[in-house]
Amino acid sequence: DLPAGGWYRLDALDHEASPGEEGGEDDGGDERLRDFWTERLGLAADTSSELAKALPFGADGAIEDDGSLHYVSELIDSELLRTLQVFGRRHGFAIETLVAAAWAVLMNRHTKARCSQFGVFGAGHRDIAPTLVPVRVRTVGRQKMLQWLRELQTDLLRQHREALAPIERIREWAGHEPLFDTMVAFDHRVSVDGDGAADDASQSQSSPLRPRFELVTAATDDSLELTLIYRARTPDYEKAGALLEQFVVLLEGIVSNPDKMPSALGMRTRAESRERFWKTMEATTE
Repeated sequence: DLPAGGWYRLDALDHEASPGEEGGEDDGGDERLRDFWTERLGLAADTSSELAKALPFGADGAIEDDGSLHYVSELIDSELLRTLQVFGRRHGFAIETLVAAAWAVLMNRHTKARCSQFGVFGAGHRDIAPTLVPVRVRTVGRQKMLQWLRELQTDLLRQHREALAPIERIREWAGHEPLFDTMVAFDHRVSVDGDGAADDASQSQSSPLRPRFELVTAATDDSLELTLIYRARTPDYEKAGALLEQFVVLLEGIVSNPDKMPSALGMRTRAESRERFWKTMEATTE
């Protein structure tokens, strides 16, 4: 029974999976939550939680915790928008799952780690305050796309339904720092102040954690806007824009290649393809 249009949303699937249940910190107490997060995060072997140090931003545009906020945005074109929505409705995947999947693969490509760890904000129940939770996604393996996405969505649902806890406490239980330096936020729109600096989506939650990169999504039935917010001494819109374009390429690749493994997806942008073409031509003529 597919909806007529629009997106599947994670909170709607959560209500379907567990009608009448309410997740929260009081369901089992601190001991159950501590056990969940200790087992879930465990050792950080083969896991990357820091994307900034792997990116080719120059010294002047270095990503810094206390840097100024800058941003680049992209409105997904209508053709890809329909493809994403149809894929989600056909296979039962929420927009939050697809975005988290593409971000996990993007981190893997730049850091080369088997698992990507980042924050997810605002993907839980809409009738409770948005929650920030760490997510660890294994992107290297033999699983095909659909199975991999199902396991990721199950994991997201479980964490937001059963394991709500303050992010500071989760960091204490995990026993390592940092938990992440990037975050994916849902159902936000980015405004700009008089100096052109982007409002920080994470300001809507009280955690002192300050992600160096935030991918902010604003989805309606007729649009999907992506905004990449980053902290830098000086803006580097070209490199930030290329990073956002790589993400869009991966997002399209996920829904266009259900029989591939996540590790087999390409992320070369049009600009990168043109540059590679001309370098090949120059090498050939020489």
